[in-house]
Amino acid sequence: EPIREVCRRLHLRCERNNTGLARGFSNTKQVLRLHTAGTWDLTVYVPDAVCVIMCECKMPGEGLEPDQVEWAKVYRACGFELIVATSVQQFLNELNEIRARRMHERKVKEAVHA
Repeated sequence: EPIREVCRRLHLRCERNNTGLARGFSNTKQVLRLHTAGTWDLTVYVPDAVCVIMCECKMPGEGLEPDQVEWAKVYRACGFELIVATSVQQFLNELNEIRARRMHERKVKEAVHA
C-alpha cells in the first residue's frame, strides 16, 4: 500500500494484481479466479518514460518464488521494466533510474533519426 500511495502522489497509475480466488458479487457460491500464481504485486504505468513497470514487494532478504521468476521472464520479453522493492525508497530510486535511462534512450534514438 505505501508504494501505491507514492504512485498516487506522483500521478502514476498503479494497479494491484491480486492472485488466487474471490467470491462473486452476488449471494451465490460463485468464485472468481484472479491473476495466476506468480503474477507480480503491482503494475505501474509511467507515460513520461513510455513504459510499464512490474513491481514485486518483498521483505529484505526474501527472493522471488519460482512462479514469480517465470513471470519475470514473460514481463522482460514483453519489454516491461521490473522492480523488486524492499522499501518505498528503493522503489523510488529504481523508478527514477528507469525514467532517466528511458528518457536518455529516447533522446539518443531521436538524435539518430534526425
